[in-house]
Amino acid sequence: MMFLRQMFAAFVFFIREVSMYFPRSLLVLSAFATVQALAADADSLAQDTLDKHFPENAEALKVFNDDDNHPAAEDKLKSCHFAPVKEVENADSDGGLEGYCLRLVSEKVVDVAAGKRRYLLFAGDNLHTPHSAPGMIALFAFSSADGKDWQPAVQYQEEGFGKYGLAPTEWQWQRFGKEVWGATTFTGDAAWGGSWSSQVILLDDGKAIHATFVPSGFSNFSEEDGCEPEDLAQCMDVQVKSAVREDLPAVGNVYPLELSLDGFIGMAKVGKGKNAKPKPIKTFKGEKFIWLFDADKHTYVEPKGFPKMSEE
Repeated sequence: MMFLRQMFAAFVFFIREVSMYFPRSLLVLSAFATVQALAADADSLAQDTLDKHFPENAEALKVFNDDDNHPAAEDKLKSCHFAPVKEVENADSDGGLEGYCLRLVSEKVVDVAAGKRRYLLFAGDNLHTPHSAPGMIALFAFSSADGKDWQPAVQYQEEGFGKYGLAPTEWQWQRFGKEVWGATTFTGDAAWGGSWSSQVILLDDGKAIHATFVPSGFSNFSEEDGCEPEDLAQCMDVQVKSAVREDLPAVGNVYPLELSLDGFIGMAKVGKGKNAKPKPIKTFKGEKFIWLFDADKHTYVEPKGFPKMSEE
């Protein structure tokens, strides 16, 4: 942005100097065209990245827009920047085309010691939309000494995000270390009377981008129906909030996370006969647990004593 302002200021000075030789209308049109060209050049990095790594694919677009896959009119695409599935076992049983159509969903520029770092985050929706179909996420990081000439630094690309073929698109940018930034979102699922969710964190340690996950909730409890009598011991409803603890020592330049729990785990009947009612066995009211980062495994580690949030 500073580069654009400097270029525009220089161009305005040039306009003033030569205004005595050219009609005013022609100068205004020339100035407008120059600003447009500069803006287009500044914003071309995302499109260039898409074109290079995920070329448009007409066949994939046709499959994606098929009413059996994406029937809603608002979901139809005009172009598909395509990425095929990685593994053969993920291929469609009928031998059809399998993969993802990617688009930019978020970007961020941050200051680092060496200058600036720019992130482009792409989400890829699956060509097909059964419950088990995942989406794809691709995160690219670029470096620049002055915010002008962006050079590729590191990238992350992986399948397995989301359900019903839809990749998560709501992301937040957060600092997890002095010069460690990450993109974070939530993902989850529901089946067999239970629901669970996790916080996804894509961390850039300067050398590579790694994905790490921490729990953000689990429930098999219904406010209306509670839990089945035979399942009371496994009945639970827990919500988790996380916060970066910048006041604690970093490990591998990454600060610890503080997970705060509310809810309960396990129920048992209290009372006798018809007056017996299920009551929580273990309750949580803002109870906090510190998750340290393992620099060798590039992930946050569950601490001792953290409750098991599943039925298994």
